[in-house]
Order: sequence, then C-alpha cells, then structure tokens
Amino acid sequence: MSLIHKRSQAIQALLSEVRATKREEQKESPAFATRIKNALNTLSQQSELFPIGSFPIKLDTHAGLYRLGEESDKQNALYITGGIYGKVQTQPHTHPAWVAMGAVKGLERNRIYQRTDDGSVDGQGRLEALRIDDVIPGEPAFIGSGLFHTLEVEDDIQTLHLHLYDAGLDDDANSNLPVFAAPDSPHYKNTPPAGQRKAVSGVHPSTFSEFSEALASGLPLQVISVDHHDPLLEKVVTPHPVSLENWQASVEGLQGQADVPVVLLGEVSAVEQAAQRLARLGYSYFTHLR
Repeated sequence: MSLIHKRSQAIQALLSEVRATKREEQKESPAFATRIKNALNTLSQQSELFPIGSFPIKLDTHAGLYRLGEESDKQNALYITGGIYGKVQTQPHTHPAWVAMGAVKGLERNRIYQRTDDGSVDGQGRLEALRIDDVIPGEPAFIGSGLFHTLEVEDDIQTLHLHLYDAGLDDDANSNLPVFAAPDSPHYKNTPPAGQRKAVSGVHPSTFSEFSEALASGLPLQVISVDHHDPLLEKVVTPHPVSLENWQASVEGLQGQADVPVVLLGEVSAVEQAAQRLARLGYSYFTHLR
C-alpha cells in the first residue's frame, strides 16, 4: 500500500474513533478525554506516515500548518503542525470546544489558563494559570472547553505535532472568541467572523514518487487539477479539472468519499482554496503534487 493510502487510512481510523467516542461517552468526561488522547497517540506514534519533509515550515515563518482530515460539516478536524525554535503563540486564546494534541516529533509546550472574571465587561477579563502541558511523543494532551492556552517550541529540532479540534479552524464557531493580549493582561479582543479571517491551514506537498506509488497501487485515488493544465502529467493520469471561478459547474459529478485520498494539482493558493471547498463535498484527506 502506498504512503498516501496508508496515511489516509490511519487518519480515517482516528476520525472513526472520535465519532464513536462522541456517541458513547459523556462529552469531555475523563473517559471521553482518555479515548481522544489514546486515539491521537496511536496515530502520532506512526511516525513513518509523517516524514518531516512532507510538512515544511512556511517561508519567513517558524511554523507550518496543514489540514489532514475532517468531517464535511467541519467537525472533528485534524491538522499537523511543524515548528522550529521561535514558534510561539503568546496571546492566550480559546476554542469553541475541546482540542487535543499529540506529538510525532519534539516538544510543544502548552500553558493552560482559566478565566476567573464574570465576563460582565466586554473586552476585559482575568486569567489564572492552571498548568503546563508538555506534548512529547507518547504523551498527548487534552484541553477542555472554555480554557485558554499559549504554545511555544523551544526544541533545537524541527517538531511535528497533531492537533485535533472538535470544530475546524475555519468553522463559524471560531468567530467572536476572546484573545488576551498576554497572560497577565486584563484586555482581550475577539476573533473576527469566519469570512474576515485568512485561511490558516494548507495542503501538504507530496513527491512525484509518492504520487506514482499511489497510482500504481490500484487503490481508489481522486486526482483533481485546480485551474491547472499539465500536458506531460496528463499522459500518466486524467485529472478532474475544477475552476475556482466556475466552481459549481466544474465540481458537478464529483462524489466526495472520506476514505478516498485526493491529490490536487495547481498553484498553492488555488489548491488550498479548493481543498476547503472540496471538504464540504465529503472528501477528507488532501495532498498537493508540486
């Protein structure tokens, strides 16, 4: 089985366990948190699925964030984030619900806070430090609803961590959430509406060798070109062409299947936009042939 298919299969196994946990456990109970952490740890320990080179640091930054899988309704969203020394989010922020983290490689330090004011004054509040969660291989973390956190990477290696959210980062539920200026600051600003936020997650690259291996496997694989034409590549495979400008007509006939990995062709920005839209059709895992 190809690396692309193995990775896709492992991601879907995780999401299946998340759905089962939501059905069978009381939300955010100790049993719920344990099952989520165990599922994430099982995936993160399969480090052969996540070679560092497949998840590069973005230019002029200390980090890279890539979507790995989610439900068509933007729930149960899994991302992978790479970091080098200097990757920090020093402003305490919260999420619409729970978030869990697991380590493929390296240490990501999360400082956890709870809000102690009554929320009666808009834009003002107080935070109290609760604990520090050092996420390293074999030791995942779970942050419950309503808590705030910061994160930082101080390793001298490139780190790689999985982040699993109850609601995806581009879900509307991430609007109007408080972000404090600093842990000891009494002031916060709210996150803007979804339509005013830049897309934060990308689509990770795959090599032509990995793509060829996936094609040769004979397993289902969806290849989609986004406003892109490559005559040489089209001698090997016939992609389904889509157009961002003429989206609805161009995706007609596409049947999204969560267990079928998608290889996207095209310019980076166009591919990232297309992946967000294709996820609404039911596709889950995307990679970008560059």
